[in-house]
Amino acid sequence: DVVRGRIADDSGIIGFLSWEPLQFDSGSLVKISNAQVKTFRNTPEINIGRNTTVEVFRDAKFSSMEDLSKNTVIKIEQLRDGSRDVECIVELSKITVREFQKQDGSQGKVWSCDVADPTGKCRMSFWQEPPFSDKDLPVIVSVTGARVRAWQGIPDITVDTSEQISVLEQPPWDSEINLVDHFPFVPLHELASGTSRVGIKTQGTVVSIREDSGIIFRCPECNRVLRDGECATHGEQEGVQDIRLRLVIDDGRASTSLLLNKQATVELIELNESQILERINDIGQIAFVQELRDKYLGSVVESNGRIIVDEQGSMLLAESSQLVDIDSVLAAQELRSRLEVMSS
Repeated sequence: DVVRGRIADDSGIIGFLSWEPLQFDSGSLVKISNAQVKTFRNTPEINIGRNTTVEVFRDAKFSSMEDLSKNTVIKIEQLRDGSRDVECIVELSKITVREFQKQDGSQGKVWSCDVADPTGKCRMSFWQEPPFSDKDLPVIVSVTGARVRAWQGIPDITVDTSEQISVLEQPPWDSEINLVDHFPFVPLHELASGTSRVGIKTQGTVVSIREDSGIIFRCPECNRVLRDGECATHGEQEGVQDIRLRLVIDDGRASTSLLLNKQATVELIELNESQILERINDIGQIAFVQELRDKYLGSVVESNGRIIVDEQGSMLLAESSQLVDIDSVLAAQELRSRLEVMSS
């Protein structure tokens, strides 16, 4: 029979899949040799096969089961698409109910929630009515045995039964933190080399501004940007006017695309939609973008939002962005120090 489980040491926890019978109990200390590590939806898993050796191991200094169990509770920043048997503690701030028709024709329901902890935000889906209602929100819950699926780069913690949920009276973090408005700062290079995350803050230097920044038109059917008045899916469309900025920011170690929606664009350049349109009509689209480049290239911006990381690279979708005042003397000293290190 196929055996699934989890193993842990001081560095963390990982799932395993054994194609051979295992004669060990939970809490046994074992040594595994000649196993394989396979990845499913960005989640590594140890595969134990016919040529794998699993044997009892003795080490008096190895961490106890009690100490290792503390590492099983993970944070939102550690969620990976495809993870199983997830244990976490999160705050639920919003819940919606969606009805759907099952394959047998009966009606089903799924409860979708916005959740957060001090490291970020994501989604949670309940396939059975949770032990609370929207009137109880916000609530702190402990989750066990959950699965993680990602949708559009957003991790979704899937809970199958209400028995997997326990409502807590107090969070394990500082209760003064308002998680709705909390955006933890993460260095840009860490985001660009990691996985997709939601509800984060980062900053970088503007090194490029795309020519298709400014006024755009979207398809009224699918919200995609029209090209020469046409949608790739729905053909020629009238188009709904919108605003965006497309930038590239860099922190000296990595770069990422930065996409600002209407609200974030208006906040950053301090022009409303009518003023932007008037300016473009006066001087043209190309000259308008050049004005933006003259003003913002080399500036440091700080952005809140979510980052999508895939095989094509990374893109930060900003909910808000603002310029960061930089001490030019300090910046010059830091640059000089970097150059000295590189030349030594």
